[in-house]
Parts: sequence; structure tokens; C-alpha cells
Amino acid sequence: MRKLLLATTALAGAALCGAAEANMEVTVGGYNDFRAGFTGQNLSAGPATGRRNNDFQNEFQLEVEAKNKTSNGLEYGAVATLWNGAQFDRKQQGNNVNFHQSYGYVNGSWGQVRGGDEHGASDFAVAAPLTYDFGAQVDGNYTEFLRTQDVFAISPSFINDDENSTKISYLTPKLGMGAHKVQLGVSYAPNFYGQGDRFTAVNNAAVNGSAYKNLIKVGGRYNGSFMDKVNATLGFVVQTAEGTNGTIGATNVTPRDFTSWDIGAQLGYAGFTVGGNYTDAGRFNTGAAQNSEQNVWSVGATYKFDRASVGGSYLQGKGYNNQGAVGGATGFSTLAVGAATDNYVDSYTVWGIGAGYSLFEGMTTSVDTAFFKQERPAGVGNSEGHVVILSNRVAF
Repeated sequence: MRKLLLATTALAGAALCGAAEANMEVTVGGYNDFRAGFTGQNLSAGPATGRRNNDFQNEFQLEVEAKNKTSNGLEYGAVATLWNGAQFDRKQQGNNVNFHQSYGYVNGSWGQVRGGDEHGASDFAVAAPLTYDFGAQVDGNYTEFLRTQDVFAISPSFINDDENSTKISYLTPKLGMGAHKVQLGVSYAPNFYGQGDRFTAVNNAAVNGSAYKNLIKVGGRYNGSFMDKVNATLGFVVQTAEGTNGTIGATNVTPRDFTSWDIGAQLGYAGFTVGGNYTDAGRFNTGAAQNSEQNVWSVGATYKFDRASVGGSYLQGKGYNNQGAVGGATGFSTLAVGAATDNYVDSYTVWGIGAGYSLFEGMTTSVDTAFFKQERPAGVGNSEGHVVILSNRVAF
């Protein structure tokens, strides 16, 4: 639920960089999510002492949207989101508050144009359903209670679909007839993970933090209803980018150009939802001679009734973890898959179950458990365990 405000000219001007004289409709929303996490893990290598198996987290987000409409029907506005969640370069949360998304847009009968820090065409992706969007199952928060040096923790999209590189995007209007609609979109970012007012002067990931340039995404989604009882959603995302000079992650890897693609679907009927996806990550985050497959697939099902929701999901994937140097390796090797330093995970599986209940409007209490297993050809860096998360989220 959101609180609606009518802003004065002064408020709109201050919030939107001294915007022109007009009353802006301002919407404020967000959430606070308190979590208790409990982890059990077995490692084939790594420190035997000093391990912690429980912790608390608190994640919050505040989103402000200001918009207005011209006399000829064009709608324009801006969205700014403050967030303390985990960034791409630090899996665990911190105390820093960052701009998660911040962009301006113009809407018309021809579609929408966005410019700024936002997801772009990634938002068209569809994967296995969760009990709640913030659940800790295969695409949830369980990974934030694990170290990237120990566990690759592959997500259904493989490549981060929540990145907010500064980009420009175009989304078509929703086209179709009746209960069947299709929407397409394309986005372009000069630098993958280049965000905010950062200026990239050289092609060196070690200097500017961006391993890729000229990121292009194309996506689409279909939403339909059959016999007023069955709802269907299908989505796809294709993205490509050029590798820059320098290295990525914890290893000495010069990134290669990559093209990836993802396709997914969900079906819903009488409170039940089933679905899944498949992603081919191509050569993303790989170096020369790293030619093994990188892919992932997921399936899941949920049932929602009254204020409650229950569900389960399963994921299986494989690929290179050069970003975190799995197994403690700190260098990159061109040896064949199976060498202790090649950072390849040939099997990562996770299945999760969860349930939640909204006792009060806007407040949801949930429990999720994820069981994971990571296997490498050489056996160094194998890991398995589980994460249990108790969550209480208040959304407004």
C-alpha cells in the first residue's frame, strides 16, 4: 500500500532538480524487512574454526515517484529508490544506503522511454514462482547468509537481473486484444554496473569496476487469461556486452564478450501457480580457454489462499565463479576443467520450501528453508548445507 501526496511547486522543484512550475503527484512507498538467518554448512576446504551459523539482517527500501500529465496526454515523471540491500560487488548487506533505482520517464500512446539507473529489459524475465516476491527460496535471500568464496549460489537468471546500470530504455505499449497482451523492450548501457554519476574514462575493470561495456538487452512478456480462470505469463530476455581490458573479481581474468538468453513461463489457476525458466549464460564472466557450459534452470509451485501462501522450488546450474574464486583460489588457470584453480562449478543445486501469512494489512511473516549443494570436478570447493530464514516485512 502506498501513501499519495499532492506536492506543491516548491516540493516538486526541490525533489526533481528544480523542475518547472507544476503540481506533481507524489507517491511514497517502501518496506522494512527484519530477518533472522540460521545456516548449516559442510565444506571440503576452508577455515575449520571461526564459523558463525546465525545472524540478523534488516533491509529497507524507500521509493518516491513524482509524476504529472501534460494537456495533450503525455505523462512524465521520475522514480528514486533508497535501499540498503546487497550490491553486485558485496553479497552481504551493510550499513550504507544507496540509490537502488533512480530514473526519469515519459509515457505516451507509443510506449515509454526511461533514462537513468534501472533494470531495463531484465524486468521481462519470468522464473519459478515464490511464496512471496521477497521469499528466500531458489531466487531469494538465502544467498546473503553465504560467502561467495564458499558457494557460487547461482540464481535463476545466472546474470544479475537486478543490476541498475545507467541506461536508456524503450518499452512498447501493451499490445493485443482482450485478455491477451504482449509488451517488448530494449535497453542500452555504456557500462555494465556503471551507476550514478560515475564517469568511465578507460577500459579497465580494475579501475572503473565495470568488466563490460555496450550492454544491450532485449526482452518481452506475454500475459493472458483463458476462460477467465487460467492465467499465463511468458517472458524472455537476451543480452550482450563487450569485455573491457583489465580483470574481474578475485581472479586474473580478462572478460570475454558474451551473449546470454533466458526464457520462462508461469501458469496460474485457483490460487495455484506453477512455472520455471532456463538461462544460457554464454561466456559471461569467463576468460580465455574457459569454454565449458554455463546454464541454469528452475521450477516451482505455490498455493495462495486467504492471507497465507505456501510453495516450493528447485534449481540446477553450472558455470564459472571467477567473481568469487570458489574454493579459495586466488588466481586463474587455463588448465582443463577439473583443475583445482579453474573455478568451475559443474553442479549447483538448491531446493527450497516456504510459507507465509499476512496477519495484518501490509505486514507479512514468513519462514523459508533452502537446501543447497555445490560440486566441482576436482572436489576442492565442494559445499553443501542449508539456510533457514524467518522474516517479518512491513510494506507501505
